[in-house]
Amino acid sequence: MCLSFTLLTRTKNMRLLSAALLFAASLSAGAQSITSTSQFTWNPDTLIVAAGTPITINVNGNHVMREVSEATWVNNQNTGNGGFEYAGGTNTLTLDVAGTYWYVCVPHVTSGMKGVIIVEGGNTVPETGTTTPFSVFPNPAKDQITVLSDRTRIAYTSILDLRGREVLRQDLHGMDQINISSLVVGSYTLMLYNSKGEMQERQRLSITR
Repeated sequence: MCLSFTLLTRTKNMRLLSAALLFAASLSAGAQSITSTSQFTWNPDTLIVAAGTPITINVNGNHVMREVSEATWVNNQNTGNGGFEYAGGTNTLTLDVAGTYWYVCVPHVTSGMKGVIIVEGGNTVPETGTTTPFSVFPNPAKDQITVLSDRTRIAYTSILDLRGREVLRQDLHGMDQINISSLVVGSYTLMLYNSKGEMQERQRLSITR
């Protein structure tokens, strides 16, 4: 009798524990956040979420998160585009439309404090025609390009000249700046590979001076 009662109690406790774990997992599933740091960065600086996913925005100190246009972001400026803006505290941001959202820290953008939110889902089609978020700018470029990619799918890039020879290779981590000043003016192909060395994306790249 005592043994049966003990087994029953243990079984009940295991069920309660399993239910608690499932409940906790359901609360954290899909949870995403961006936090300002004292090193003048956003953590993470590239976030990929599904449309409609709540994003917790933690803005500390004298940082101000402001959504801007791509051109403003590239030029390290801080003029807003009428989108989201958070001056402090903890806020919740939900983006229902798929696309790329560019943002900066208003007082620290010239220190490189800026980031990108890539929203997947909806009825939009990525510019590259695949399901892998991917962007290269500026293009044409001069001395430097920025590559945005899905860090869970892309490991490195290889730049090929017109003869198919690799002239530059660099590991990627989501939002990367690549120095191309050593490459001569002309047309190239930028290839993206996963960790297995399988090609995932390609795009033409023009270099001018």
